Amino acid sequence: MKNRHIINKGLLIPILFTLLLPPVCSLILGYEFSGQRVTHVPTAIVDHDNSTLSRNLTDKISLNDAFDIKYFGQENDVVKKLIESGEIATGIIIPKNFSSDMLNGQAPEILVIYDGTQMAMAGAVKTGISEVLGTIRSGYLLQVMQGKLNLTPAEAQNYIQPIAYTTRILGNPAKSTPTFILQGILVNIVQVAVFLLGIEMFDKKNKRFSAYFKKGIFCGLAGTLSAVGTLWIHINLFKSPFNGSAIPVLVLTVLNMTGMANIGILLSLLTKEKQLAVEFATLIMATLLLAGYTFPVVAMTDLFQKVSKFIPISYYVIPLRDVTLLGTTLQQVLPDIYWLLKFMLYTWLGILFACKFGELRSLISSFISTRRGKEAKEV
Repeated sequence: MKNRHIINKGLLIPILFTLLLPPVCSLILGYEFSGQRVTHVPTAIVDHDNSTLSRNLTDKISLNDAFDIKYFGQENDVVKKLIESGEIATGIIIPKNFSSDMLNGQAPEILVIYDGTQMAMAGAVKTGISEVLGTIRSGYLLQVMQGKLNLTPAEAQNYIQPIAYTTRILGNPAKSTPTFILQGILVNIVQVAVFLLGIEMFDKKNKRFSAYFKKGIFCGLAGTLSAVGTLWIHINLFKSPFNGSAIPVLVLTVLNMTGMANIGILLSLLTKEKQLAVEFATLIMATLLLAGYTFPVVAMTDLFQKVSKFIPISYYVIPLRDVTLLGTTLQQVLPDIYWLLKFMLYTWLGILFACKFGELRSLISSFISTRRGKEAKEV
């Protein structure tokens, strides 16, 4: 490899950085999020009704694993203070007329206060409180109808919920946040490392396109090896679902990583300063936020919806998640593969132009120097 001008001793650390750092991050983040879903959210309950029904509701909340009751009292202001101090993440306030409204067929309003800075906990609380309230309401109305209308339990159930329904979640039935978010974070770390490795491949003495072409392929394969190892740890050690085929994952990874390595090489050729090129790594890492991975593209403004169409990682992490979680086939991700293929080819064209431009600039400089030498000799 050294004789072919691909690597030298100075590149050993960047290569090890690319190969080893992402798998280590996979281990660390995997252990950190090994709980899979958010449970035991610190909760405060304020019960102004203090009736049999409200106490039953409190018991149901305590038994639901989404909640961990830290405070029980009568003052609403305490809930706000506890959230601000970080002691709880949610508060549930039961109104004074809760039981009487239920008895009279009205809909009592329970106030649920969330800590908006911890949206993962807020999502878990919303699901948990919906389950509890649905159970309480159905059970209470069943008793009322059986007592007042003299109906059997089966007949009363038909009145309460005449249309039965079931739900099914595809790809992430456990509703695990790490399952769908960690993959994107980890492969984003890999592509940033590959981008930096591409920058390190710059060689002032060798500006031939063939040399940089080989270096780009080498960096792309190193990034692919790192990404595959990272995903293997995520899937096998931490039991993240993998419902698709390895072929589309490999194809997507090779194309994206090679393209990102080429971007690093191209920037180093154009700027001639490694430090300036390295500063672009921050932008590369931030592209995950615009890719529609953590926040859906359809909810963005029109400007950013258009910008997301030109971000390479958009055509990598989204289909990668679909393949691993939903079992999307190679045929279904072909549009993304075509886009990444064009992206890789365009970066090679950019490197070719930069190399030829450098050669042209060298020839012009040499011609000017020679001409000046002749003029000086004549003088």
